[in-house]
Amino acid sequence: MEKDREVIKTASTAAPLVILASLILLNYVINGLPYIPDSWTHIAHSETLLRTGYLFGPSPNPSMVSYNYKWPTVNLLLALSQSVLGLGPIQSFYVVNILASLSIIPFILLVRRLTGSDMATLITGLLFAVLSVKLLVDSSVMKETAAQYPFYAYMLTTYMALIDRKHLRQNLLVMVLTFIAILFAHHFTLLMALAYSFIMTITVLMSNYLSGNNAWHALYVAITVIALGLLTYYWYVDYLRAYTVTTFVTPGLISTPILIAILLIDYVTMRRGSRILIYATLAILALMLISMFSTGKFLPYVLEGFNRAVVLSSTPYVLPILIAVLYLALYGFERPVVAITTVLSLAILLYVLLMGNNPLELLFLSKSLDFVMPFLLIPTALMITSAVRHRLPVKALAYVLTAALMISLPIFAVLTLYTYSLPTSSTLTVYRLIDYEEFNAINGLIPRNSTLYSSISYESMIMFMTGINTSDPTTYLIHGEAPQGLLLLTERNLRVGFLYGSGYSMVSIPKHYLLNILMSNDLVYSSRTLWLWETP
Repeated sequence: MEKDREVIKTASTAAPLVILASLILLNYVINGLPYIPDSWTHIAHSETLLRTGYLFGPSPNPSMVSYNYKWPTVNLLLALSQSVLGLGPIQSFYVVNILASLSIIPFILLVRRLTGSDMATLITGLLFAVLSVKLLVDSSVMKETAAQYPFYAYMLTTYMALIDRKHLRQNLLVMVLTFIAILFAHHFTLLMALAYSFIMTITVLMSNYLSGNNAWHALYVAITVIALGLLTYYWYVDYLRAYTVTTFVTPGLISTPILIAILLIDYVTMRRGSRILIYATLAILALMLISMFSTGKFLPYVLEGFNRAVVLSSTPYVLPILIAVLYLALYGFERPVVAITTVLSLAILLYVLLMGNNPLELLFLSKSLDFVMPFLLIPTALMITSAVRHRLPVKALAYVLTAALMISLPIFAVLTLYTYSLPTSSTLTVYRLIDYEEFNAINGLIPRNSTLYSSISYESMIMFMTGINTSDPTTYLIHGEAPQGLLLLTERNLRVGFLYGSGYSMVSIPKHYLLNILMSNDLVYSSRTLWLWETP
């Protein structure tokens, strides 16, 4: 029995790490490049950092630099990979992704301490490793990617400081250092770190106080979290001067999730029978709405404008959400920290779903899922672990459920990264090494005094490679006109479509219609994946 426990304990860390790292590296095997346009912006910024020697790129003063220089961690990692390890710009991408995949280690250690169950830890780790939002973040090179390891390390050390009185000072020190790492890495991750650590700390503080245990060490942690929040305010307002970010953090952004969380806490404190009855009603309603959406009979406001394939491939997220709510219905505050982080995650999720569907709010939805879903996997794994201990029918259901989650949770990422079949926004643009090499091949064919048109998804890559600022051709093409200058099209443009406007909409132009528009233009370059036309 002891030997089996050790095997499960080792596997709960090793297996998820191997799976996550393999899936991330598989993206490089298939595509050869990270996804998302920010990757090219940051690699260009890393070259500026190497050239000037300043952490913030063009200037030692962060208030004087542009948006993507203000959070320099990812730029620094890319620069160090090139200067210390001697890697090329493209190869330096790998380092950021590998470091991001290691964030699963502190997450698993946190889950083990929260649950006290090796089986629940193993299940959570496996689900975390195949979670689409995690795969997409770790397969990209952006500010949030560089913040992954510090975020989960911060959450781990915060909880360790709350429960380990003997090593309180050491844990507080590591807690502060990891928070500072997040401070330099990514703004939204910083907001989530403050939210989760604060509510976790208050929960442990109140739990210790109400149970008659010593609450002083939790009070020290609470004071530290508040001090870190004040440090964040000072850094952003008085030094960083990132007003475009701070103005987004409105009283409504803070108060509304808190009000929703209070309602959820009220639900958790009800009698168990009442909780189960409410849950059953809501679960049936949710399944009805999903069925109606799948058949085209219902479209929520927040999903208007989204491609149906994008939404349907995201529906597997509903399963851990429903299971997490069921956990609250059955167990309430039996595990206070698990319960309160579940409540906070559900409150954030409900809030972002109630927001509108303009580009900024949709971005807030996608970013929130990156943090909400991992914490909802913890009660999901606890429910599965509990079911495994029951008799055969329930145990079999638990295994089937685990298999269903392992298969369905990565669908969105698989379709996005490996099949190119999912029409997506500019935040989910897949880049391939073959496209990069093709762009290199035609670089000499582009006169520097001409206007180059291409899909906005390739704008940042072309800027990094050639220094040319491309223009969006979709307005011309929609109206049946060829833009004056050079038009660059890829195989994805012909098969899937063009990003349009701010990059959150897709325009699908039939191939025969598109080629008819370009019939009178000169074909300057042609290959299997890329074409270049010039207006005579």
